[in-house]
Amino acid sequence: MSKTNETIKSFKKDILGMQVTDIRIGFSTTLELSTEAKFYRIGLGSSEAEILGEKFSIAPIDIRSKLILADFFKSVVSGFEVAENGDLLIEFDNGMKKIRNPAIPDYEAWEINTASNLQIICTPGGEITIFE
Repeated sequence: MSKTNETIKSFKKDILGMQVTDIRIGFSTTLELSTEAKFYRIGLGSSEAEILGEKFSIAPIDIRSKLILADFFKSVVSGFEVAENGDLLIEFDNGMKKIRNPAIPDYEAWEINTASNLQIICTPGGEITIFE
């Protein structure tokens, strides 16, 4: 197993059960997740939210996106996957809510930062880069 796959597998164990404690929408969307002992920040590019099976596009600086993402506040992470092509899927509340962020050929699609200075980035084209 590669170092990248090991890091993502370990990260997945850590993120499950974390709660969304802040949502920021500007030129990108940022979700902050925390527990008493951990803090993660996830920056998303163009993404898609799904709530009870209904899909919504999430776009920066969009009022409708803010209203949709407000439903994720206090939600608990129940699933986390990074596909081989770099697509990110985060499930909340036992799969009732989801956020998908596909890899993009021309720019970084998403990034995750932790309080322990771990950084996971989906670089242009979907390659995953990890900084520790």
